[in-house]
Amino acid sequence: MADSIPKSNVSTALPTLPRDGSTEIPAAALRVSRQCALEGSPSWWGDFYHALQALSVPVSFNLDLQPSPELVNHLLEKLTTSLETHLQSAASSSVRLMHFKSVFLSPQRHASPHNLQLRQLLNMPSFLCLRKKNRKALMKLFASEHPYAVQVLRYGPSPVRREWRICRFCRKHGIIEDEIHINFHCDDVSLRTQRLHMWEDMGATHLQLRDIRWKLRNEPQVLNYIMRHTTLINIFARFLLFTFERCEEQPPLRITSETQLAELHSP
Repeated sequence: MADSIPKSNVSTALPTLPRDGSTEIPAAALRVSRQCALEGSPSWWGDFYHALQALSVPVSFNLDLQPSPELVNHLLEKLTTSLETHLQSAASSSVRLMHFKSVFLSPQRHASPHNLQLRQLLNMPSFLCLRKKNRKALMKLFASEHPYAVQVLRYGPSPVRREWRICRFCRKHGIIEDEIHINFHCDDVSLRTQRLHMWEDMGATHLQLRDIRWKLRNEPQVLNYIMRHTTLINIFARFLLFTFERCEEQPPLRITSETQLAELHSP
């Protein structure tokens, strides 16, 4: 660091450095770094200041302030808010993360006035008691890393346009194989049968769901409600894992031309 500090700064700073090897050396080094930043010279403190300014949601502080535990705690709070704001903004504007947004970013009238926090879900006994495969399936659903065509056909040497990522099971024109379709609507015999069992099991263990389900405006709100009730999470996770296994058994339908598209069934 000394090579990058003007001689005037070094001569000013050196007398402040302790000579006895005490624990004050790190504090003295920080004071030197701050002084260099104030004078426009390269320093760690200046890099720290500019790094916080360069965040998507900038975190600013006055360089004149002396480094202190209070300043660090204040910056940590502002940094946490900055990162949370950026995460919400990025997730909200993404075409992916459908269920992540509906469960963790959107308050629901029939569920709770507050967003469910991811850490709350991960700490729920009902979640922790799930089989490992079921937990992984839920996390893949929320992270949009599931095996549904809307996701897997985005990649590879020949990505398929979104409107051509047709459901491999019902093979209907215009029906995209996404999270909503597979989990709530696909009329493939095996999926429909397991879905009916899921609703029956949920209704038997959570009687309120029968009434609430029809009051919720859309499928993401239904999932939001399910994730807030411990008796329902395991039932849904079992069905979700079943859909993943079905996708592993049958490869996605890869549409590459208008001719193939025209040959599909009408919805």
